[in-house]
Amino acid sequence: MPLSTRDANADDELTSEFEFAGRQFVVISYPRIPPSIAARLTSAEREVVEGVLDDLSDVEIAARRGTAARTVQNQLSSVYRKLGVASRGELSSRLRDGEPR
Repeated sequence: MPLSTRDANADDELTSEFEFAGRQFVVISYPRIPPSIAARLTSAEREVVEGVLDDLSDVEIAARRGTAARTVQNQLSSVYRKLGVASRGELSSRLRDGEPR
């Protein structure tokens, strides 16, 4: 049963507090896509990036989103261009570092 949920810093983390078996717990979660990068992407591009972070192929991302694999490839190309990266590996590193260009 959550005691409260509050935005500690809406751009960086969400903090939830709850009690279980008489003990109080705090959970801090951070976004997978840093806000400085997410702001530069469309919602569709963010969904594709989430799929990349889940290690899904273009076909798997397309199936998850209900689109064609070619659409995913186009959106991924747009993400690469916007973020100045050339591969999934570079994209993952960029997201981990959270540094905008």
